[in-house]
Amino acid sequence: KNLVAKADDGRITSESFLRGILELRNTPRVDGRSPAQMVYGHPLRSCVPQHYRVFDKIWQKDASEADEIAWRTSKSAKIRYDKSARSMPVLEEGNEVLIQNPDTKRWSRTGIITERMGDRDYFVKLSSGRTLRRNRRFLRPKIRENGVLSNNEVHHREIKSSDNVNRDQPKSILRRSLRERKPIVRFR
Repeated sequence: KNLVAKADDGRITSESFLRGILELRNTPRVDGRSPAQMVYGHPLRSCVPQHYRVFDKIWQKDASEADEIAWRTSKSAKIRYDKSARSMPVLEEGNEVLIQNPDTKRWSRTGIITERMGDRDYFVKLSSGRTLRRNRRFLRPKIRENGVLSNNEVHHREIKSSDNVNRDQPKSILRRSLRERKPIVRFR
């Protein structure tokens, strides 16, 4: 995107775009090899001045060495990710679930799980008869009134109560702030 924006007139056939893509292909990645080195075995000649010995086989990283570096990098990234990651409980077929709306981020739709695909994907049938495929992250078990939370309580449970909320009111009722609001200033 940035190359297209910087290119003359935003055309991908312009000389500046083609030079930029050449330099991008010559730029080494985390493992020490550039995309050009992966394909051709050596860097490409470009507008940036380089000594002729740079193209010797002595200076090119061995593929196995670069693969080892890439493997170590991905392994350390997985270890960092797993420090804060947690597993979600598996949902069974026939469970009633809440589905997160991707636009509003609210848990507004409900459905029943019809099938489990792999570790994280589920097919959910809506009350309209439509079937959706959703990741486990966007599904939440709907809990009934008999000792389990209902749809509204799940939503209100996530909202943290503040000190200025009256304790006599039920927790499921939300209130607006009592602070005085500034008037809106519009410039015309």
